Amino acid sequence: MSGPISYLETVAIGRLAGRVPVAIFHTRQAKERRNEEIISKIIANEQATQEPCKLMTDSNVDMILFYEKDDTCIYFAITSSNYPQRLAHKLLEEVQKASRGNLSELITSATRFSLSRRAAAFMGTISERYADSNKEKLTKVMRDVEGVKHVMEENIENMLAKQEKLEDIDRRAGELNAATAKFRKTSRSLKNTMCMRRWKIIIILVVVVLAILGYIGIAVIPPLVNPSS
Repeated sequence: MSGPISYLETVAIGRLAGRVPVAIFHTRQAKERRNEEIISKIIANEQATQEPCKLMTDSNVDMILFYEKDDTCIYFAITSSNYPQRLAHKLLEEVQKASRGNLSELITSATRFSLSRRAAAFMGTISERYADSNKEKLTKVMRDVEGVKHVMEENIENMLAKQEKLEDIDRRAGELNAATAKFRKTSRSLKNTMCMRRWKIIIILVVVVLAILGYIGIAVIPPLVNPSS
């Protein structure tokens, strides 16, 4: 059986200079007024936010407050008490990156929660992805499935490429066999032709020799044998 659902309640951004919370976004599970008061109190307490990142719990409330900070801002996430710490820090890293890209020029002059509407788009999108840990697990499974799918597609493409190469090799082998058979046939025919030509030459030479011998026998030898006649 799966345990209790862990969920995200609130995401917020505060300016360190002046200790002012400048933007906040609540999910449907959030206790908005309580969380706004918590964010305001924590950011106003410099002693409580000296560390670069931290999580805070309250034994009287089923919640955890995570925060991370940089040189100019501090980023908060309020979640249920069983929300994974690893997931909360990933969430805050995304909020920090998006804030730098969307609010950097406005942070210095912002007042209490004055940038909430402007930040709602990116904070809402990020919060939707991290709304609960089960959803993140499902997202991870889907990413893994997509990764496996991509690997399988590459394997299939490689197999098809190899199949094409094999077919090309088979085709070339067939062409080579055909050329070899044709060469053998041509060689056999040429051999027969040369053999016939050789016999013709032999026959012609025999006929010439016989003709010469006949001429000698008829025209030369009788006068020698009978000189008086």
